[in-house]
Amino acid sequence: MGILIFFAGLTAGQMYHEMVGAQEALQKVDNKTYINYWKSIDNILAVRMPVAANLLILIFIANLIVFRSGFKSFPYILLVISLLCFIAETIVTVKLQLPINKQLQAIDIDSLPAGLEHLKSLTLNHFIIRSILRFTGFAILIFASFQLLMQMMKALAAA
Repeated sequence: MGILIFFAGLTAGQMYHEMVGAQEALQKVDNKTYINYWKSIDNILAVRMPVAANLLILIFIANLIVFRSGFKSFPYILLVISLLCFIAETIVTVKLQLPINKQLQAIDIDSLPAGLEHLKSLTLNHFIIRSILRFTGFAILIFASFQLLMQMMKALAAA
């Protein structure tokens, strides 16, 4: 469970960084700076984030298997709900943001399209949705882990 909390916390922290700084700052820079930044960061994250997302889901599945004996318990249900939040965030990324990233990658910096402000706005909206999903998933995961810990302490005390 500790490894799961660690990796989920890293992804939630990465999104926190985006929302408290990077995304807001990007809304205030000129469009050429925005495109240059986006192309650079997307080239890096396009490789790393699929690995991180898949690893997180695998760790979730491993934890669900480990705690499968309590599959009808409240903490187990919370664990599943947390996983669903992270999966939903991944779906939003793949279905909504990655097509925009592809469009942004194709932009010629010396010939910016008229619809760039719209793409920036959509990207910010996607980050807000993704942040809510990641933060919610992480908060539910923390609560579920405390519930599981309480159950284990009760079981140990009863033994």
